[in-house]
Amino acid sequence: MTYQATSDDFDEKDIDTSYYNNDETNQKRKRYYVTGGVGLFMFVVIIIIIIAVATSGSSSTSHDSNNITNHYPRVITTWNFKDANNAAWERIKPGTTAVGGSNSLNAVVDGCKYCEINRCDGNVGIGGNPSFSNGEVTLDALLMYGPTHDVASVGGIRRIANAIDAARAVMYYSENTMLVGEQAATFLTDVVNNTGFAQQSLETQSSNQTFQEFQTRKCQNFDNTPGNFYKNIQDDANYNSCNAAEYEPINITDYDSYTGCTETDTIDMDSHASIGVIAIDVNGDMAVGTSTNGLSFKLDGRLSDASIPGSGGYVEHGIGAALSTGNGDILLRFSPSKSAVTYMKLKYSAQDACDKAINEIREYCPNVQAIVLCMDAYGNIGESHLPFNSTW
Repeated sequence: MTYQATSDDFDEKDIDTSYYNNDETNQKRKRYYVTGGVGLFMFVVIIIIIIAVATSGSSSTSHDSNNITNHYPRVITTWNFKDANNAAWERIKPGTTAVGGSNSLNAVVDGCKYCEINRCDGNVGIGGNPSFSNGEVTLDALLMYGPTHDVASVGGIRRIANAIDAARAVMYYSENTMLVGEQAATFLTDVVNNTGFAQQSLETQSSNQTFQEFQTRKCQNFDNTPGNFYKNIQDDANYNSCNAAEYEPINITDYDSYTGCTETDTIDMDSHASIGVIAIDVNGDMAVGTSTNGLSFKLDGRLSDASIPGSGGYVEHGIGAALSTGNGDILLRFSPSKSAVTYMKLKYSAQDACDKAINEIREYCPNVQAIVLCMDAYGNIGESHLPFNSTW
């Protein structure tokens, strides 16, 4: 049989019920935020999942093509970025006449761009997380459009303020999928300069101060743990150096003895959040977008998972879309967004697809910070995550 589940069917271990209240003091960290849905009304976080229960006694979840209700247009964003969610919603809400078109692609750009301009949590846009060696801020972004399966991204981009616009320019004006670093900035300012790109410093007084304080601590975290992302190295100061030239690599003779990622994830959540947006418009067309300035004190040249198709985000027309966020260097090993969409293609619900994508990570890295958000082609949503500390 089939039935439509409401919030009464879930308990706190299944859904973070704090999403449903409006007490701002309880909203330090929400894993996602939703607008859109039934008819012409906008609502916040109403989850409708179609569940089929097998007659054998065991249960599984799948789409039921004879009992489908469309819940779109709809927008879902990572974390509690309400204003970014609203910016995307304004683009595709029923009756909108937004300049440039009210499709899902423009909606995810608008949502990501809001966070880039307003520096959501300080982890998106200019003035965010500085790099380890010189404090430079670089940006990553991804854009993917379901109807055409077009995808484009920029990584480690320098001196360009709106990374999501940069990704869209790569999609529009290049046959290549990803441009990175200095050359990406050159492409944008020299080749497509008529689109309004201009190079500027991405550092601010705040980011420069953060970097100076980091150096004052001899590149250590506030709890005196190593503040860099080297591993398998040795130095007399136990990693207490801002000069990478002082580090000596350890001779590794048996890599199979490496412990992997079974240990507890100690990366500070506030140092690596990103904005991710899934939108489905009135036509049922879907798009995903992400934007971030990456991990605080990352090694020069690091690319975030947010900029990688299949990891940070993925969409397949008529099937669904997914986003992932958390400890990106671990998530990149699993391509969780692509996995989740593949499960939806195999007829799993959005919720079950998220659960299965997370389980693939849990098998190897049970204590890593990880979240997967899913939306199927009907606008149904799912969310799954691995355990976090209490501030998540």
